[in-house]
Amino acid sequence: MSYAVPTVLIVDDTLSARRTLESLLKTEGYRLLFAASGAEAPVVAVREKPDLILLDVMMPDMDGYEVCRQLRVTPELSEVPIIMVTALDDRASRLRGLEVGADDFLSKPIDWAELRARTRTIIRLNRYRLLSAQRQRYELLIRLSPDGIVMLNAAGGIILTNEAAEALLIPLGNRALRGAPLQLFLLETEQARFLEAFDRVISGQAPLERLETWLLESADTHPVAVEISLGRHQWEEHPAVQCLVRDISGRKAAELERNRLFKEVTSAYDVTIETLALALELRGKDMGGHGRRVAKMSVRIAEIMGLGEEEIVNIRRGAFLHDIGKIAIPDEILHKPGPLSAEEWTIMRRHPDVACELLAQISFLRPAIVIPCCHHEKWDGSGYPRGLRGEEIPLAARIFAIVDVWDALSSERVYEPAWPEPKVIAYCRNHSGSHFDPRVVEVFLDILEKEPLPAAA
Repeated sequence: MSYAVPTVLIVDDTLSARRTLESLLKTEGYRLLFAASGAEAPVVAVREKPDLILLDVMMPDMDGYEVCRQLRVTPELSEVPIIMVTALDDRASRLRGLEVGADDFLSKPIDWAELRARTRTIIRLNRYRLLSAQRQRYELLIRLSPDGIVMLNAAGGIILTNEAAEALLIPLGNRALRGAPLQLFLLETEQARFLEAFDRVISGQAPLERLETWLLESADTHPVAVEISLGRHQWEEHPAVQCLVRDISGRKAAELERNRLFKEVTSAYDVTIETLALALELRGKDMGGHGRRVAKMSVRIAEIMGLGEEEIVNIRRGAFLHDIGKIAIPDEILHKPGPLSAEEWTIMRRHPDVACELLAQISFLRPAIVIPCCHHEKWDGSGYPRGLRGEEIPLAARIFAIVDVWDALSSERVYEPAWPEPKVIAYCRNHSGSHFDPRVVEVFLDILEKEPLPAAA
C-alpha cells in the first residue's frame, strides 16, 4: 500500500478468470497484480502489500478459505480487504468466508458494475481508515515528543503542531498557528535561509536539511536559538515537510561559556609566553622589545602570504619563543662583547636543539616549535642545526628568519651599533636565495616599502 495508485491482487487458478477480471478493472486506473494459485497468493501479497485482494474460492491446491485464513494471521496483511469471488451462493459458504476473515463477496457470473462499485467503495473506505489510524498514531507521537514538531504543507503553511512547538511559537505574537507560514516566526534576517532549505526538501532536491536559526523575540524573551530539521513527508497523501524544532539556547549558552573559558585560558598562555620572552630579553641585556617586533612582523608576512588563522597563532607564539633555547647558554657566551670563538659557537648553536627538547614536552606549543627549532636554517642549506635546504625548511621558520635578522641588524647590540635602514634592506636583498627564501624576501621588502614598521611595545 505504498503506491499512490491503488493496488489490486487477483487470485484465481484459471487464466480466463484472471483475464476477465483484468478486463473489467484495467480502465479504473488500478495497479493489477496476479497470483495463479492459492499457494502463490500469500507470497505476492507479502511482497506487494495490495490495497485489495480479489480471491477465488474454488482452487485445487489451496482453496480461498485457507488462503484467507493465512493472510489474516500474517501481521502485515491482517487488515488488507478481501473480497471472495465464488459461485457458491449458500448461507453456509458465506458464513465460512466471514469466519476466516473475508470482508465481502461477489457471486459468479460477475456483474461488472457491481465489481467496480464494490472495489471502489472498499478501497476508498480502507484507505480512509488507514489514513485516520495513521494520523491518530502520528498525532499521539508528536504530542508526546519533547521537541517541537511542526507539519508544513507544500506552500509552507502550518498544518499541525505539538504542545512543545506551541510553547515556542505562541508567545511570539497573536498570530494563529494553523495556516501561518513558519518562517514568519523567525528573525527577519533568517527567513530567506529557512525558505531555501524548505524549497530544497519539498522539491525533492534534498531528503533532509538542518539549520541553526533564531525565533523572534517576544515581549518577555530574547530571540531563542533553535535547530530546525526539515524532512519530506506525506500528509493525507499530499507532499508535506515535517520540521523538528529543538530549543538549543542552553547548548548555545554552554558553547559561549566554553569559548569564553577557552579564550581566557589561551590568553593566559599567551601572556605567559610573552612574559617568558621578556625575561629572556632582559637576560640578554639588549634589543628591548625584540620579541614583540619580530612577532608582529612575522604575523604580517604570514597574513599577506595567505596562511590560516591557526598557523598565524602558532607563528606568533613561535616568534616570541624563538630564543628560548638560549636559557641553556652560559652568560659569558651570551653577553660576550666581541666575536665568539669556534668552541663558543659550537655551544651557541645548541640553542635550537635545546628549544626543541623543552617545547616538545608542552602539547599546546608543539605546533609552534618549528620557529625555535629551525629559524637558523638557511635557504641554501648552510644553516644549523640540521642543514635543511629550501622548502625542507618549514615556511614559518623561513618567514621568521628574515624578520629576526632584520630586527637584529636594526637594533643596538652588545658588540655592534644598529645599522641604518638602507643597509639592512640591501643585506636582506643580497642574501635572497642564499640565506632567505626569495618569495618571503619579496613580501617582506614590499611591507617595509608600503607599511609603517611595528613599534616596540
